[in-house]
Amino acid sequence: MIHRLILLGLACWLLAVAPAHAAQAVIALPQGREVLDMRWLDRDTLVLVEREAGELHISLVDAGGAERLEMELPRSLERAGGDPELFRLALSPLGNSLAVVERNASLLSASRLSAYRISREVISAVSTYRMPMEFWPDRMCWDEAGNNLFMSMRPYLQTKQKSSLGMFRMADSSFVALLEREKLDLVEQLAFLPGSGELAVLCSAYEGSYPRNPLLVLVKPAGNRTTILHAEASQGQLQLLDNGDLLLHTQAGRASTWRLPAGEDSMQQLEGTGLPAWDCQVSRDGSWLAGMSGEGLLLQNADASTAYGSGIASTLFRFNFDGSRLAVLEESDGVLHLLEPGSVVLQD
Repeated sequence: MIHRLILLGLACWLLAVAPAHAAQAVIALPQGREVLDMRWLDRDTLVLVEREAGELHISLVDAGGAERLEMELPRSLERAGGDPELFRLALSPLGNSLAVVERNASLLSASRLSAYRISREVISAVSTYRMPMEFWPDRMCWDEAGNNLFMSMRPYLQTKQKSSLGMFRMADSSFVALLEREKLDLVEQLAFLPGSGELAVLCSAYEGSYPRNPLLVLVKPAGNRTTILHAEASQGQLQLLDNGDLLLHTQAGRASTWRLPAGEDSMQQLEGTGLPAWDCQVSRDGSWLAGMSGEGLLLQNADASTAYGSGIASTLFRFNFDGSRLAVLEESDGVLHLLEPGSVVLQD
């Protein structure tokens, strides 16, 4: 059944002027809503997941028509915008799958995992799964296709739980334990690497050393094999770029940023102040880069021959599949900008 879509707003096309200029659309978002994540469902359709007053909202942005359409939610999804400690959400990289884990405040109650599919017409509930009572999901991430959800167990809660990493398979609604706590534990962050099919895990316990200094480990879900990728990841953070590259930013001592190119098995330290850098984005074909500068979001091509200073302050921006559009959420004004990198033209 096709759910009803409600047209919420209008947008206008404008020309932004800077050292270069680029066509863009500007869309005003409802005031008071927090954007949790956004992903491109296809070349011209952006999925927005928002929260307001304990309620969840999901919208589709049609970049071609510059319109925002709010989708009707299944009843089971409406209250998932509550306390983030009790409701954990994960949107897949392609915007086609959403996972919601509802964790009861009592450790004696099992968590409930609900999985949904998102299309341009409807959001449909696919599965509801009662997690093992002793496994409290903490960190979550989807694989590239949105078919398998990876989860870590919340540290220090359940001493009886043997597994620290698990996977929920959408195809048969089953939960599979991947690694035991003796192998890897105290997980801080997860990221699925589409280039290799591996799981990057930032953790503080590995191979019986419990706890130890944080390190970055690669896990092959198919065979549960592990490899230490970076042994000094104190105060580390992970960021998966739109092109599949992984960034590791560490702040213990001298801050440094490391990059794992998609499909490779060794990290490279990023030097200098240009792009790529921490908190940047790279289009899937590598032709465009975006990152924050002192004057707002900077958009440049791969060889830096063309650059556009947007003046937009943002912490969330994503390229679509072919790099033809860049969605930029303005930091404080509840405004969404849709830039077209291919339209950037240097001024004479």
